[in-house]
Amino acid sequence: MTTSPHLTQQKHRKKGFTLTEIAIVLGIMGLILGAIWTAAAAVYNNQRVAHANTAVLQLAQATRTLYSSSATITPASSDITATLTNAGSTPSDLGTTDPLTGPFPNGQTAVISDTDGNGFLVEMSGLDKANCTALISALAGSSRDPGLFKASAVASATPSTGDAVATGTPLAAAVSPATAVTTCNNTTNKVQFGFTLK
Repeated sequence: MTTSPHLTQQKHRKKGFTLTEIAIVLGIMGLILGAIWTAAAAVYNNQRVAHANTAVLQLAQATRTLYSSSATITPASSDITATLTNAGSTPSDLGTTDPLTGPFPNGQTAVISDTDGNGFLVEMSGLDKANCTALISALAGSSRDPGLFKASAVASATPSTGDAVATGTPLAAAVSPATAVTTCNNTTNKVQFGFTLK
């Protein structure tokens, strides 16, 4: 008994996938990989914001400790990052030389004394709008450092200058977190957190 050519062609067709079936499978795989990539990027961003939050608080504490025996930071309105790195007071994951790196791509971290010598700014550059908003919301939230007097953002290219500390004026009276996050309106932001020295 011979097999007809028509039946042989049907058997061969059943063994493979059509181009349409392959395209559908590849499309589904692409959607799954895209979802995984998006979720991983969100987790990584959250980790960077948490790392930045911790680093800012560590730098604030290190600066206060370093200058605990001094009434003011001198010279006023200057970058004191090198003083902190020379004293070994900076978080090691930010580097050990001035300028310090930052948790955000191409970002840098610096500590700048304020104009009246009674406080300092901790600033980080390289934040997009979402990360800027998340970091300011975290640091200026309800469990903020009691000596935090400023939380805002400027464009990353803006030169840094120290701000005068409003002695005895906590952040709640000076600026609200809701107002602070509205300053995150640049493509790449530099966040600035002002702390009193004592």
